Amino acid sequence: RKGLLFSPTPGPCCTTTSGEGTEKGFRCVENLKMQTWQMAIVMFIMYWIAVELTSNITITHTANYEDPLLTYDEKYLSEDNFKTISSFMNGSDMVEYLTDRAAASGKGFAIENWARFNVEGLKKLCYGEELRILCTPFLNELRIEGSNTFVLRAMVQLPTAYNMSASFFTASMGVQGVDTDPAVQDRWKQWVPQMVNFLHVQVPEGMVGGQLQVFEDMRPDERELSYLSTEGPAHIAKLTTNSLHSLRGDAYWTFTDYDLPDDGREKHERRRVSIYLMQYTLTKASYTETHDLLLWELPQPSIKTALAFGSMLFACGGAAIGVAATQKQQKEGNVFKVVVAALGGFAVGGSIGAGSTLALDWVYTSGLELFFFANAWCQDHYVISPTVTAWFLLTSVLSISWTALVLGAGWVWRKVAGEEAVDEASEGLKAFIQGEAPVSIKDSQLRKMEKKKKGGDAEPEPKAAKKD
Repeated sequence: RKGLLFSPTPGPCCTTTSGEGTEKGFRCVENLKMQTWQMAIVMFIMYWIAVELTSNITITHTANYEDPLLTYDEKYLSEDNFKTISSFMNGSDMVEYLTDRAAASGKGFAIENWARFNVEGLKKLCYGEELRILCTPFLNELRIEGSNTFVLRAMVQLPTAYNMSASFFTASMGVQGVDTDPAVQDRWKQWVPQMVNFLHVQVPEGMVGGQLQVFEDMRPDERELSYLSTEGPAHIAKLTTNSLHSLRGDAYWTFTDYDLPDDGREKHERRRVSIYLMQYTLTKASYTETHDLLLWELPQPSIKTALAFGSMLFACGGAAIGVAATQKQQKEGNVFKVVVAALGGFAVGGSIGAGSTLALDWVYTSGLELFFFANAWCQDHYVISPTVTAWFLLTSVLSISWTALVLGAGWVWRKVAGEEAVDEASEGLKAFIQGEAPVSIKDSQLRKMEKKKKGGDAEPEPKAAKKD
């Protein structure tokens, strides 16, 4: 027998004493040896996967605990350097992208990795074009001796009106440092920064709130919200333009919400913009797994996945409709026509799905721009809140558009295929969903008779229908 390893009793080829049986027995033994090796390899792979999945990630700190938890420099950059960096930041695609994200999310903030690099990548970054302007006055000056891995992030925060006023303890941002996707992690270790440096590039005048809150880490072996056992934040710092806050890497932190007077300033003048550098000192084994330089790129919407999914979804639907519409042929056993109808429905449905996906992509892109415009408009014209008003308008437009699309598609189908084909396909789909397809279905002539009966104008049934 094949598959001796899973047989409850040995096969007859292993119990015979004749020459032929002995030859078969040798083959059975060889098969058993081969299957044993195969099972050993499979068991080893399963064991390795189980170890990989169940191994605990070690929290590895690189901070020097003799350093203060927070240090502050009120005027970090010279006037010329600050003007250069401020102009660069406020004109960058990154800050504009984060501003739109913060406005669309309704939370009022957005954070994104701008660059991830090691020592070799720092050289490439400083000799490159995109972020070279940040090297001399910021990255090189702040670099700690011995640090070898870095993450540069940008942050944008917009004014909000939570609880109708800014608060020292109202932070929509949430506490940072409890990362489900840590900035630096290898197979076995989650690395905690040695130092985190914040440079506040733009702080709006008249800002109420927006303080930096810093919390101590009470349990170094875990990165959890264990700071809640302490009596609030260890430090609360006020922000000013061109100020620098340096946090010890193990600290947790957040920025509270802020509010601004309605004085007619534009959105880009009301936002708070900061960049911050996370510095790590990794061991050699972990350092070899880092990338030299990974730079952020402005997300370009790709519809390849949506196009494939939409095409396949409509193609399968078209095939199902084609099968459901050929129940008469199914009843007659004409498999060829059923297959042709299914393939034809598959092709037509796929074409409709591809066209619909492209159209929806255009609608989505245009709708996103419309949403940003509506969200900005709702900041001054709203009911309850700007976000609620914007979402109400968006869902109303989508509901009306979808209803119009469905009604229009139904009207076109009835005009092209006719009422009878539509009704036959509908009944076939209902039967298919209920698990009763294929079932016998009344022909078109009998359906006409039933419609006339329902209308009170009954006629004698045709002989073919009676025989049926």
